[in-house]
Amino acid sequence: MLDYEGLSQTLFVITGSALGMDVSLDYRTIPFGLVVPRNSVERSVTLHNAGDIGTRYHLTHCQI
Repeated sequence: MLDYEGLSQTLFVITGSALGMDVSLDYRTIPFGLVVPRNSVERSVTLHNAGDIGTRYHLTHCQI
């Protein structure tokens, strides 16, 4: 931007982009609270890709 005697003129515009994954969960921690023995609590989370490249997810279920 060139400013001279109160007049402004754009000289050039620079834009850009990047290729990469930006994968995140909607929670930093997942609150389960108190769980009574022999009962269960379920919580849903969202996995979000805001990047430029598509991703594949493989989630495994494990028992504790």
